[in-house]
Amino acid sequence: MVSVLKKVYNFSPIYLQHLLTSIKGYQLKKQRYNQLYYKYLNYFNSVDNLAREEEKQIKNLLIHLKYNIPFYKEYLKNIYDSDLTKKVLLELPIITKEDLRKNINSLININHKKLFVTSTGGTTGKSLNVYFDKEDNARRMAYLDYFKQQHGVEPFSRRASFTGKEIIPFKQKSDVYWRYNQSINQMLYSGFHVSEKNIPYYIKSLNKFKPKAIDGFPSSIYRIARFINLNNIKMGFQPTAIFPTAETLHDHYKLEIEKAFNCPVRNQYASSEGAPFITECTHGRLHFNIETGYFNLKSYNEEQKLYELIVTSFLNYSTPIVQYQIGDIVEYNQEQAPCNCGNKAQYVEKILGRQSDYLVSEKNGKISSANMSNVYKDAPNSIIACQFVQKEIDEITVNIVIDKTKFNGSDKKGIIQGLKYRFGDKIKIHFNFIDEIPKEKSGKTLFIKNLLQK
Repeated sequence: MVSVLKKVYNFSPIYLQHLLTSIKGYQLKKQRYNQLYYKYLNYFNSVDNLAREEEKQIKNLLIHLKYNIPFYKEYLKNIYDSDLTKKVLLELPIITKEDLRKNINSLININHKKLFVTSTGGTTGKSLNVYFDKEDNARRMAYLDYFKQQHGVEPFSRRASFTGKEIIPFKQKSDVYWRYNQSINQMLYSGFHVSEKNIPYYIKSLNKFKPKAIDGFPSSIYRIARFINLNNIKMGFQPTAIFPTAETLHDHYKLEIEKAFNCPVRNQYASSEGAPFITECTHGRLHFNIETGYFNLKSYNEEQKLYELIVTSFLNYSTPIVQYQIGDIVEYNQEQAPCNCGNKAQYVEKILGRQSDYLVSEKNGKISSANMSNVYKDAPNSIIACQFVQKEIDEITVNIVIDKTKFNGSDKKGIIQGLKYRFGDKIKIHFNFIDEIPKEKSGKTLFIKNLLQK
């Protein structure tokens, strides 16, 4: 059935594809933005004591696990409800993505009614299905919009989204790389087609649409922003804020995007599995949103103040995510002053992403994506896009898109020196000059790829 609908979509004229996109959007709107959504949006706006809210949510979740989730009944059956506290939560087993996959049937709420499914592939290439109901969905969407409200963007504001969905048919010849979802006032832009040749069409469309907010793949938004800045283009609108999703937001991405659109970029962290949120406040701090889940920090590299996230979510009661080793790393300072935004929850310095967002140096150990972004900082105007790939411990491949009128031997030499500084003089470096960085099946563009065998 899905393939038939996809064929109908692909062979329809563009104006009809806009209509079909809006129809699909209307179906999702009914599913996501119901009375429960408004209930939770009001609820999150009314929370005044985050620490007390976290305690309440932990107890509620543990009671739910004890009576409704088969996987946890054995662990909790001999504990009184009144004794279900954070201490009990932290004694539950840490589970991995593979544990979720193998035990998914015993992790689903036994009282479930109609469940929806979301799939995640991640860096392992293995898919994982996680289930949720309309209340879980409403709760999550409400918190996402609550976060945006803190930055002046109200629900259903005019919105441009850079997506990995296959909204552009493979054989399309027209330079229209977007489709309109009228139901929620959203223009969907294809992340697959953002290239130097196509960027002027994206800019023209954005200037016509004039979104109040932009969200989606930061790599796509960055490419457009960089084009705007290099060509001194004055945009015909100013968004209220930009909210990157799905990929790691690198520092050089953020600087370029804020300069091009003259508005703040506000970072956020969650996951398709249903992890709790980390969001950026108006003062630029990335706070743990402890009303959405519990964050258990496991030491990863004490010298660099890096911690692995073990997360428990309060947002999904259909397939609870509890003590989940999600594989993401944050930079966190235990000694921190209160944030001037008024949020008393602690915050992280950076969200560094997956453990696979590191290359490995025999000289210096793990090299983060943030560290790698400085390799070519002295030649920013001659390099359009860059990707570092490591298949062997002593070998780095540099996939690079250059401005042929500006890139020169000294730029290449600078990259080589930067890599040798990080990986040692014996590192073998291969340059692969290409027209575009290859995208993943999800539509994401990875800045670094660690393909080392574990």
